[in-house]
Amino acid sequence: MVRLDLSAITRVDAVGVIAIMLCARQAARRGAAFTVTGHCPAVAAAMRANGASHLLPAPTTRHAMALRVPRTGTVCRATAHPPRPDGPHPAGDPP
Repeated sequence: MVRLDLSAITRVDAVGVIAIMLCARQAARRGAAFTVTGHCPAVAAAMRANGASHLLPAPTTRHAMALRVPRTGTVCRATAHPPRPDGPHPAGDPP
């Protein structure tokens, strides 16, 4: 297994990306697994720009919003309609 730790690398150019790709190719020819770890965003951008993003580990997925506890019911704090008047209705209004 070949593990390439790029945690100390802050920038890389096209020649460096090609060197990483050749290293991955040689590892594949010899039947060894090749992984890249510890890369910064600038290195990842350079590898994507040069067609080597397949060598980077898959990004971890995060939820856009924090998950909330599901509600189990609704609490009404006020009445939905005003109370109906008691007693006889004015003329013309249906009961």
